[in-house]
Formats: sequence, C-alpha cells, structure tokens
Amino acid sequence: MTKKKMLAVLFSAALLLTAGGCARTEDDPPSGTSKTTDSSEKPAVDTAVFRGKITGEVTRDDENNVYYILVSDVETLQDPEELSDVFTNQEVKLNVPEEVLTPAFDSESYSSGNEIEFSLEPLFVTTNSIPPQIPGKSIISVKLLEN
Repeated sequence: MTKKKMLAVLFSAALLLTAGGCARTEDDPPSGTSKTTDSSEKPAVDTAVFRGKITGEVTRDDENNVYYILVSDVETLQDPEELSDVFTNQEVKLNVPEEVLTPAFDSESYSSGNEIEFSLEPLFVTTNSIPPQIPGKSIISVKLLEN
C-alpha cells in the first residue's frame, strides 16, 4: 500500500474509534436533559459520630458566621470509614457553621469542660494542621450533652 492509502486507513480507524467512544448508551440521557436517580437506589451510609470535651472558649467569626470549638478527649461512637485516627491523642478544632447549630444555641453554655457530641459526613474532610480542623461542610450536627 502506498503511504497515502496507509494514512487514510489509519485516520479512518482513529475516527471510528473516537466516534464509537462518544456514542450514547441507554443509560445516558439525550443531550439537553438530565438523568434523575431515586435516592432509594443508593445504599444508606452511616454518619461518623464522636464525643469529646470542649477545651477553652468557643469563639465566633462574625464575617463567616462560624463558631470555632476546640475539642479534646475525642471518643468514637460511630465511625463507618474508620477515620477517627485523626483525633488520636490530640485536640480537633470544629469550624461549625451557624446553620448547623440549633436555633436555641447559646455559645456561653458551650464552655470549657462541657461534653459535646458531633456528627460528621462519613468521609469527612480534615486539615493536616495541629490541631486538625474540620470544616463546616463536613459537620452535620453538634449538640451539648448533659453533664
């Protein structure tokens, strides 16, 4: 075969492979539409739940509407992804958005020595700082426990 024919065959083969990869399957919706999934199809994933003691004063960042709560002696109550090693033998700083807290939240009742229980997304995010920090997007709830 001549070089021109060889190049034409290779170009055609590449074009067919590329076009085949772009073909729509039954699962893909036509363009301009979106596929909706029923949440019951997804397996239920448990949240991670921890308990610890507040260390120091709870502070508020007015600009970002976030409360900073430093927690020590963290005890794992439920950790489906076994990520609690982040807290081992150290404190953790929760960056809690105002909307996660109950409407009756009073930062003065969240004082040093009080116990709290906090729930996190199953695959929560944490910083590599000391103490590690957990951003608000990973925090589901924080509640004060009766002492």
